[in-house]
Amino acid sequence: MYRDMSQNFVQNTAHNIALDDFIFEYERAPFEFVNGARVSVIPDVALREWILQTLVSLLSDHCTTHKAGQVLQKLHFAEHYGDCPDLMFFARTNWMPSMIGKKSQQKKPLMILPDLAVEVTSPYHEFSDVEEKAAEYLAQGIRMVWMIDPQNKRVCVYEGDRRILLTQHDTLTGGEVLPGLKIQLRELFA
Repeated sequence: MYRDMSQNFVQNTAHNIALDDFIFEYERAPFEFVNGARVSVIPDVALREWILQTLVSLLSDHCTTHKAGQVLQKLHFAEHYGDCPDLMFFARTNWMPSMIGKKSQQKKPLMILPDLAVEVTSPYHEFSDVEEKAAEYLAQGIRMVWMIDPQNKRVCVYEGDRRILLTQHDTLTGGEVLPGLKIQLRELFA
């Protein structure tokens, strides 16, 4: 039997916050109470994770077929320890000489920049914040950046001075960074 607990929450909350206020605050920045303290939580972003895993699979398959390089997730790189794209591609010419036989690098961030950085927004990101990240990545020397916005079914591709906005009806390509790669965005955003 379903019991409506909302009235109890409003009247008996131990955290001195009304239900409407809780919902409003939670939508701005998800949190929970732990031992009476307000603690931020990672929001449920299943669509974002599904898109990331799909991209890992597509890029890895392309890299294997074309011996193009290496795809990695959430790994800090170079001296920019705070920078950690959701997904990175390292061209074979960039990856192999830097990685073979260097045990000294195994416990450190990568000391090379990726050729492609990918960010997938969650419902809690502002797209303008993500665009600032793209500018930072390009300034650091990353050749191409994909900013993927699943909520609005769009991808912004940054390459040098070019900024191209794609919709779900377009095809995302790897350009000069990943020649031959084609991703139908309608399938990614299905």
